[in-house]
This record gives sequence, C-alpha cells and structure tokens, in this order.
Amino acid sequence: MIVTIVTILAFIAGGGIAGLIAWFLSQKTPGQPETHAKNQYLIKENTRLLTENQDLKTKEKQWIEQSAKLKADNQYLKQESQNIENRFQKELKATQDRSQLKLAEKEEHFRQMEQKTRELAEKAKTEFENTARKIIEQNTKSHREEANKNLTFILSPFKEDLENFKKSLQNINS
Repeated sequence: MIVTIVTILAFIAGGGIAGLIAWFLSQKTPGQPETHAKNQYLIKENTRLLTENQDLKTKEKQWIEQSAKLKADNQYLKQESQNIENRFQKELKATQDRSQLKLAEKEEHFRQMEQKTRELAEKAKTEFENTARKIIEQNTKSHREEANKNLTFILSPFKEDLENFKKSLQNINS
C-alpha cells in the first residue's frame, strides 16, 4: 500500500513538472525582458522538481526494499511461530502421555497396595481368630479342670459321708 501511494505521488510530481514546463513555454513571447527571468525560474523550478522527483523515487525504492524485507521477516516469523507451536504441541503431548502413564502406574500401585492390605487384613483376622480359639480352648480346658477339682473338693466329703453312711447301713443290715 505504501509502495502504491509513493508511486502515485511520483507520477503526480512528474506530471506537475511537465505541466508547469508546458505552461511556461506557452507563455514565452520573443522580445519580452521577463522571458529570460521566467526561463531562469522555470529551469530552477524544473531542477528542483526533478530533484524532488528523484528523491521520491529513491524513497519509493527504499520503501519497496523495506517492504520486501518486512514481508520476508514476517514470513520468517510466521514460520518460526508455527515451528515453536508445533514443538510446544509435541512437548505438551509428550508431557500428557508421560503424566497419563505415571497416573496409570500410580493407580496400579495403589490397587496392588490395596490388595496387599486386604490380604494382610484377612491374614491378621485369621491369625487373631486362631489365637483367640486357642486361648478360649486353653481357658475352657483350664476352667474344666479347675471346676472338676473344685467339684471333687466339694463333693469329696459328701462322697465320704455317703460311703460311711452306706457302710453303716450295711453294718446295720448285716
């Protein structure tokens, strides 16, 4: 767009110079003393306008070069941006994959630990039940023995008394 504006301005300036030269030449009449002054003015104005036109063409060329450089830079930056985005997407995907893999590993480890915990709890329960059963059996056996001793201790005098009574009855009957 800048190149187009500069080109248009250069053409307008060139056309203006040509128009001024044509107008001044049409105004020229021989024998007038001002004609020489007008010619000098026109030559100076023409030189100035040619210089200005040349400056505008130089600026146009510089702008065209700068525009081409900016387009190339823009293209390069777009490509770099795309490359960076592609690398970022790849790294993001790799990070997500690693995270999902770690999560799956952690979940598997958790399931294994949970299974081991259940197995240990079941084993502890079984061992507790076995130990409790043994203690109860020992206590029951011990209580039976103690109860038998106590009953024997309590009933032993009665037994002796019954035997004595039986003997006395037999002695009386005999």
